[in-house]
Amino acid sequence: MQGSAFLQKGVLSFEEFILAGDNLVSKFWDWSWEEGDPEGKKPYSPAYNQYLVCRNVPCLKRVVPVKEECDAARAEADLFDSGPDPDIRTYDIGITYDNCYKTPRVWLMGFDVEGNILEPQLMFEDISQDNTQISVTVEYHPRMGPCATVHPCSHAAEMKKFIDVLMSRGIEPQVDMYLLIFLTSIVASVTPTIEYDCDLDIWAEQAAKP
Repeated sequence: MQGSAFLQKGVLSFEEFILAGDNLVSKFWDWSWEEGDPEGKKPYSPAYNQYLVCRNVPCLKRVVPVKEECDAARAEADLFDSGPDPDIRTYDIGITYDNCYKTPRVWLMGFDVEGNILEPQLMFEDISQDNTQISVTVEYHPRMGPCATVHPCSHAAEMKKFIDVLMSRGIEPQVDMYLLIFLTSIVASVTPTIEYDCDLDIWAEQAAKP
């Protein structure tokens, strides 16, 4: 794309964000575009393409281990209770465009096994300790509500590193791969136990074909 800084700086324009989002939605059916709040609509964005969302993503174990005695008590209770596993959680994952940093921004809304919204301290159990309360904060998403969100200040630099790795393997990624690289690198490092469906290797192989 003419004038793109994707390969050189790891950033993308809003038009490129839409292109990458369309490609993500076309390849992974659990992702979709959503309408935003009409009153908070960004002037540069189409009405329907306000943000991307993937709902009911399973998270079967904690990044931050719970206390051993809690595990033992839960295991004992499981011997007598055939109900749903209390460790099972689900997440809605949202992705918006950050016009300041020219990168995506990810939002996480967690639910317990009964569908109740998780308190922030519980969501932090599913976030890598290298990121909790440093680059991840709780902020209000206009459609999803209070969410854990990863601050995008270092996204461009991190994306540039992963782009360089692909380039070193003889793969020149196209800008429509941006969100897949973003999800399988930056987001996966922050939330390693949230099991959304994205396979960078398959897409990279396709991109490498002449």
